[in-house]
Amino acid sequence: MKRKSFISLLLITLLLIGSFSACSSSGGGEKAADKDFIKSVGKGLDARWNIQYADEDDDSIDTLRKAIQAEYDAVEEYKSASFEDSVLQEKALKYINVVNDCIENVEYARSTDEYQKWLDIYNERTIIIKDFVDNYGLTVSDKNKKYLDELVADGKTAGAQAEQKEAIEGLVKKLEFEQIENDYGWKKYEAILENTTDYDIVHLQLDISLLDSEGVIVSTENASADNVAKGQKARVEFSTDAEFERIEPIIDYLEAK
Repeated sequence: MKRKSFISLLLITLLLIGSFSACSSSGGGEKAADKDFIKSVGKGLDARWNIQYADEDDDSIDTLRKAIQAEYDAVEEYKSASFEDSVLQEKALKYINVVNDCIENVEYARSTDEYQKWLDIYNERTIIIKDFVDNYGLTVSDKNKKYLDELVADGKTAGAQAEQKEAIEGLVKKLEFEQIENDYGWKKYEAILENTTDYDIVHLQLDISLLDSEGVIVSTENASADNVAKGQKARVEFSTDAEFERIEPIIDYLEAK
């Protein structure tokens, strides 16, 4: 009898431990924010568009700022939330930050000279939102679905452009400039750009920073390449009378297809 009682007590104890563990994993612990976050993104977009497009004649910065703030307010709490999917958590933080960037740079949305800053932020946001739609089931109200469809289309375009730029940036980083002329201190440098990407370069404009031994820019020159189809090569040249130690070229403007 004592042995049977002991076994019964042991079984009951094990069942209680299993039950407690199940409760802790299913509802007793902190709830993962994954699904709630995606729903909140949708609510934030609805809130933004309900403000932004309430009056078609109102195109003011103040209204746009209030609209973006509504989008941000819907997701701000997820900055410190726990996610089951760590990849989604990284994307959530990136989205929250880019919406905040929209708020901080909203004045550029109506600026002719600085509009590129706004466009860069907008493109980053559309790429993330397209990802949320394609891979996480993001939806909005029927009333605002057309605006979401526009964002997804823009995100597809922006994503393709980003892939182009990333591929061609790889070519630019490999450029090795050599001095080919020295006319009384005015020196010409040349590098060979080999287009090993899947894209045809229509026009590539480079800003070339010339740095001294301490990494200080002593001069910035320009270089360009036009109509370099995939598989082709082109010479990239610049001239300067500056004394420098290192060359750092970056893309200033790119048109590719």
